[in-house]
Amino acid sequence: KKILKKMISVCYRLLDRIDDDTNLKQDGLFRTELKRYLLSLSDFIKGKRVLDVGSGPWTWVRERFGKECDLICIDTSPHPSADIIGSVYELDHLFSNTQPFDVVLATEVFEHLPDSLSALKQIHGVLAPGGTLIISTPFKKDLHGEDYGDYWRITRQGWQYLLAQSGFELISLSWLGEELFPIAYFIRAERKTL
Repeated sequence: KKILKKMISVCYRLLDRIDDDTNLKQDGLFRTELKRYLLSLSDFIKGKRVLDVGSGPWTWVRERFGKECDLICIDTSPHPSADIIGSVYELDHLFSNTQPFDVVLATEVFEHLPDSLSALKQIHGVLAPGGTLIISTPFKKDLHGEDYGDYWRITRQGWQYLLAQSGFELISLSWLGEELFPIAYFIRAERKTL
């Protein structure tokens, strides 16, 4: 198992050396794959009204997609990429008088939310019917962000349940690493039309 992990790590380093996007070279495996996943959705995101929930200090989303879409970033703390300081639990209030979003991004957010179901319902409320939710979440990762909370590692069955309970249809769920004990999940879901 250790040898296989080492081989995978070496392969990613080799891929990064031949990759044209130098930004991908500077990150670890998870961030590299997250960027690749989001880049695979570039045509889908382009020209859309996009909300990045829990943007945090990571500015890559703004740098990469900011000029291609109508992007608004929200976080509970002031960061360079945050347009709005606020909580995912108050999206209905913050965006009650605006047009709905076509896409909501939540990368590395849900492990830090004590009430995932309420957060998903808030996101559902600001998405246009048929709108898309894009999530990344770690599974096999050390505790992190304990000063603001690190609560969950949600399984694929857990994601299926939470999405169904909050009015979403799961479109795709992929994982990084081993299927039964992955490093992370990458999820795309669609707001069901009523």
